[in-house]
Amino acid sequence: MKNSSERVIIAVCFALAFAVGCNALIGLKEVPLPDDADASSNDDGAAGADGHDSSPDVHAPGNPISCPSGPTSQACGNCGTQTRTCDTSTGTWSTWSMCTAEGECAPNTTQACGSGGMQSCGGNCKWTACGNQACTGAASQPCGNCGSQTRTCDNTTGTWSAWAACTGEGACAPNATQTCGTGGTQSCGGNCTWSACGNQTCTGPASQSCGNCGTQTRTCDNTTGTWSAWSACSGEGVCAPSASQTCGQSGMQSCGGNCQWGSCGNQTCTGPASQGCGNCGTQTRTCDPNTGMWSSWTPCANQGACAPNSAIGCGSGGTNTCGPNCQYMGCMGQNCGSAALTQTCNCTGTSTRTCNNGVLSSWSPCSGGVDITSDPANCGACGNSCSNLPEVGSVSCVNSACVINSCATQTYLNGVKYAAFGDCDGVVSNGCETDLTSFSDCGSCTKSCYSCPGAGGLFCEFCQSGCTSCGVFGMGESGVVFECH
Repeated sequence: MKNSSERVIIAVCFALAFAVGCNALIGLKEVPLPDDADASSNDDGAAGADGHDSSPDVHAPGNPISCPSGPTSQACGNCGTQTRTCDTSTGTWSTWSMCTAEGECAPNTTQACGSGGMQSCGGNCKWTACGNQACTGAASQPCGNCGSQTRTCDNTTGTWSAWAACTGEGACAPNATQTCGTGGTQSCGGNCTWSACGNQTCTGPASQSCGNCGTQTRTCDNTTGTWSAWSACSGEGVCAPSASQTCGQSGMQSCGGNCQWGSCGNQTCTGPASQGCGNCGTQTRTCDPNTGMWSSWTPCANQGACAPNSAIGCGSGGTNTCGPNCQYMGCMGQNCGSAALTQTCNCTGTSTRTCNNGVLSSWSPCSGGVDITSDPANCGACGNSCSNLPEVGSVSCVNSACVINSCATQTYLNGVKYAAFGDCDGVVSNGCETDLTSFSDCGSCTKSCYSCPGAGGLFCEFCQSGCTSCGVFGMGESGVVFECH
């Protein structure tokens, strides 16, 4: 039995187990109690020997324990709320719950909206209306003759008003011209006003040709619009324009528009300008018409991949031949290896396929063959012949199963055929299993002739209608034949 001090420590540990743990009480000094002290007196709060309450200040099991002072809810996130609860069994707070009922934004934040606009987040964590939107494009533009027109931006929608009427136009359009004075002109400047009239002209050319590309001129008096006299002819050339003459190696030269002989051109060179080379390639050379000499041959260009009629192996035993254009014509003559080209189908039929340049065709439809659902020789499966059933006569195949139409017969006197066997058990797989020439099954299943008078131990072959008496009919292939009456 534990002493009183041990019981006190155990009681304290039990009460504080969830709050502080028993390790904190390891250093407690035991308080000795009188040997005759009852543990229950401490439970009732009786004073110890020194006149003070010696029981620990603990909560009795089951009494609620308060949590440290603090709120049960607090703000979180964007205007949200989270809560916690007090566990009165341990005096501890739970962890804060998830943040709930948050708004869409953080107070005092801003964001762009609309067309260059802005909106801010209010104290309720909701966005204000979009404002200060901008309009795309210019607020004014030129119009007419140096005029201008304007439009107004609606900042609440980011859209322009219609253009205002064109104002401030000038007298003319920039760069426009008009005649003035005596054949003169005036132009419209960038300020849309006409310049002074100037450059009055005289009628007719200011110069003219003379001689062999010579020129004579006259001067126009812009103040009066009259010409001076023609000057003397000057600057003549050595030949008349468009005249021509032979030169060099069968070349020609002509007199140009400046009345000077051109270079000797169009000289010819002897030989071809191009020739074949390499694998269907081509090389060229250029004739210098000024000298009549060929340039060097160019490198062989545009060659093909191979020499005509050459061949290489390819694919599965195939050959790739080079065509006349020096390009391989494709892999041909490939085989299909050991793949079979024929197969048996429908028991006795044949299906074929072909090998076309290494590629097998699909199997052809089955040629010949039998229908295993109705062919007695292949009933239900290839080679399963209904005729192989024991002692059968006529058989057929119905829905892949053999059917016995009649059993084997035996020929006796006067060529009359009598049933020799019967399918008495109705089982097809064992054929006609019953000998109908026996006394017990004479002529038909379970038809007995043992009661035939006079039969004795002699052989009775067939009884066609009940046996009232049996007499000797004659000799059959198996012995004495009795006629049953």
